[in-house]
Parts: sequence; structure tokens; C-alpha cells
Amino acid sequence: MERMSAEGRMVLRLIPVSDTRRINRVDISSITKLSERRVKKVIDTLVNRYGIVIIGERNGRTGYYIPETDEARKDGIKPMRSQAIKELSE
Repeated sequence: MERMSAEGRMVLRLIPVSDTRRINRVDISSITKLSERRVKKVIDTLVNRYGIVIIGERNGRTGYYIPETDEARKDGIKPMRSQAIKELSE
């Protein structure tokens, strides 16, 4: 497997494992001094290249987290799955 970049490791360390604590892109950007756009790109890479399950909530309690359990993972991806199904049916 490809070695993870320093940016990837830095961002991954900030994302909490648990949906009870979350961190948003603005805070990650502030801590890492990366632009918000770059943070989003790094998170996309962590998910798509390395297969790390990172949930990004956009409504209600916003922020990124890594689910602790399979049930938390399923709950976290429900909104994304619904959105994808809706967009594909249009």
C-alpha cells in the first residue's frame, strides 16, 4: 500500500474516533494551517485511497468523525446514501 502523506497523517490524527466528538473542516484548517479546500481533498484521499471510513455530517451536529462500530458507520452513511439514491433517480 502507498505510504500516507504527512498532510494525511496530520489530518487523520485530528479526526476523533467516536460520533460523540467531531471536528469540522474550519478547525482542522486552523490547526494544520492547510486551506479548507486542501483539508477536504486530504479527507477525500483518506477515504478513497486508503479506505478509512470518515463520516462528515453536514446537518445538525456537523463535523467529521470515524465511527467506532459498524452500527455507527451505517447510521453515518444513511444521509449520503439517501442523497445518492435521490440524485441517481432524477
